[in-house]
Amino acid sequence: MLFKKVFNYVYLYIISVCDTLPLGEPVFAYQDGSDKILLPFKTETDITKYDIYESKIGEAPDYTSSICNSDKINFKNNILKTEVVDILYIDIGFIDREKGFQYTVCVTLRNGEVIKFKPFIWDKTEVSFKLIKTQI
Repeated sequence: MLFKKVFNYVYLYIISVCDTLPLGEPVFAYQDGSDKILLPFKTETDITKYDIYESKIGEAPDYTSSICNSDKINFKNNILKTEVVDILYIDIGFIDREKGFQYTVCVTLRNGEVIKFKPFIWDKTEVSFKLIKTQI
């Protein structure tokens, strides 16, 4: 019962965020032995590709060379579809947690618009990935 309530709150939050943006705030999850980043978006949003960039904490990433991109995998298989919102999930288990870098996900839409998300890091104290605030 408690799980259902928590799930419903998370679902409502995702829907409310997606109602105002083509893509919602990323959520991190651990599933099937690997870390994932979940990107909720409106169902009519047409994503053509994504990239993940690495940089030192507090610095802007070099957007000319990504460490992971959708060219390497068929990311259309990584989209969970619902009636209200779709979720793109990206496996980030390959990230070296000991490097101490920040990572930025950029999503390109069919119309050419590029959406850059807040960077995320591996937080050793919380033992999980988390978004960070930047001045960039």
